[in-house]
Amino acid sequence: MMSIVSMWSNGRPSTDDGDECEATKTAISSYLEREEEIERKKMEVKERVKSQLNRAEEETRRLAQVWEELEVLTDPMRKEVGAVRKKIDLANRDLKPLAQICHKKEREYKEPMEAFKEKNNEKAQLTNTLVELTVACIKMGRPEIAERAIKTAEKRISKDKWPEYYDTKKARFIGKQARLFQTWSIAGYLVSKLLLSNPNTAKMLTTEEDSELVNAFSCAVSSSSPRRKRGPKSSQNKKSYII
Repeated sequence: MMSIVSMWSNGRPSTDDGDECEATKTAISSYLEREEEIERKKMEVKERVKSQLNRAEEETRRLAQVWEELEVLTDPMRKEVGAVRKKIDLANRDLKPLAQICHKKEREYKEPMEAFKEKNNEKAQLTNTLVELTVACIKMGRPEIAERAIKTAEKRISKDKWPEYYDTKKARFIGKQARLFQTWSIAGYLVSKLLLSNPNTAKMLTTEEDSELVNAFSCAVSSSSPRRKRGPKSSQNKKSYII
């Protein structure tokens, strides 16, 4: 009796498991078929969209060509002008680095030119100061002051070997890059000597008033009176005078 029950109980579950497996396989296969169909439809849609985009691009290019042809018909020179503009743009791109190099070289040349200009101003100042003092002394009838100044300058400048210029306002040091035995340095000395030898020639010279020179000269002329400083004149009242 027990053996029959066990056989019946063992046989029934086996048929149920087989049915469940077949149902699962059927469901999986149907699911995979649906997935394949969905992927196939996606690919079809992508191909259609791609073909439509390609057609749209072709139509756009055709419209652009037609528009260019119409513009050429309305203005025949427009196409040539466009080609020239493209060439100009290419040339500008090529010339841009050259322009930067030129600006750099210009800055490099500008610095020594400014230094050379400053040096020339110092030369002119060295030449003019002694001449202006000599002319002012002759005008005021005190040539002995100019003689003392010329002797002092002669001793100092000749001892320094007639340098090109001096550093600092009081000329305490010879310039670092000053060349020696320069005509600029001896020119003021020679002109002052000639003016003292022939005072009448001083009347032909004109010069602007130097406040520092006038203060120093007025103090030397009237040593008894208190020193009276005169400030620099404004640009409106600044006039040249003949001495």
